[in-house]
Amino acid sequence: MKKVLLVSPYPFSHSSRGMDVLTRCFDEEGWDTHHLVYPRVFYTPRVAPPRNTRVTCHWARKSWFPYIDRLMSWMPPFLFRLVRKLNNRTLRTFDFTAYDYIVLESGKPLFLMDIIPPSVPLIYRLSDSVRYVLGKNPSYIALEDEIYDRGARLIFKKAVYLDFLTPEQREKATVIENGMVLPPELDRAPSFPEGTKNTVYVGLHRLDAPTLETVLIDHPDCSFHIIGPCLSKGTVKKLGRYGNFRYYPFLSKEEYMPLLRDADLAVFPFVRNESMKWFGLTSKFLHFMYFRLPIVSYPTGFPGEFDNLPVVFAENREDFSRLVGNILGKGEKIDYPIDFDYYSRESRDREYKRFIGTLA
Repeated sequence: MKKVLLVSPYPFSHSSRGMDVLTRCFDEEGWDTHHLVYPRVFYTPRVAPPRNTRVTCHWARKSWFPYIDRLMSWMPPFLFRLVRKLNNRTLRTFDFTAYDYIVLESGKPLFLMDIIPPSVPLIYRLSDSVRYVLGKNPSYIALEDEIYDRGARLIFKKAVYLDFLTPEQREKATVIENGMVLPPELDRAPSFPEGTKNTVYVGLHRLDAPTLETVLIDHPDCSFHIIGPCLSKGTVKKLGRYGNFRYYPFLSKEEYMPLLRDADLAVFPFVRNESMKWFGLTSKFLHFMYFRLPIVSYPTGFPGEFDNLPVVFAENREDFSRLVGNILGKGEKIDYPIDFDYYSRESRDREYKRFIGTLA
């Protein structure tokens, strides 16, 4: 039996995240499948593995000196190497040679290239690019350039990334778009008290605290449910002063899908920066569209990505709050012209399993 290790900063769960889907597909295809949470830091959600899985889940020891790019992008190469080494020491006794393939998710799992023997083939699964989204430190960005050359296979979620590869790198690349995973059955009990207004966000991307504070103040009769590790502890404490703020650092899809089904509106108040164009039509957008939720967002994606999709984009936080108020006042659901079968679990599984079948 072939053996594979998948390395991610997030615990394995039956979500629509590409790494989670890939992990599950390896297991279903008969591989001895192992999942490693690395790095493990103070903000890593501690979540028990799914009960109905054969995947073996590992955790790195906790790192007491995590690398946080927005605070450490100034680091010169020698300090960056030191932080990388400190994080890698949390896996000092881990045997990477036991695996036929190792899949590294984009971001800090790339630190492990220092301690994974060159004889073990690497697969790079790009969730968010270090160069274009996650990093500013040149030493951090250089790790992504290195994996493009060293990796035996490369998996991208958008075809646009192929435009930035060399011909040799493109030969190793596969594009598998993100999809959506819905529980087979949702809890039928209402998620919210009857007659209340409720807005939801689900995701990992950092949110703009001033925008959230503005909508909380302007719309006190609407509860805003923010799901995911997307806010700092200080921001959560500050926004917690408002009675209509609800924060859930982690919920399983079985827990948060009923909230999406019963909500009135979805919002994407991302921190606005150049990297937002790389997010685009994520699985979270698809889930909101499936439940016919109106969506207010800051601009994201490449030109044309949202053509014919009635997503409302705001220019600033005052405009964001105004659009939220307009939609809540109408109280309408929206039918989106989306081929949900293409983005379904079955369709995404077929593509990932086809990829797995090509591995020697």
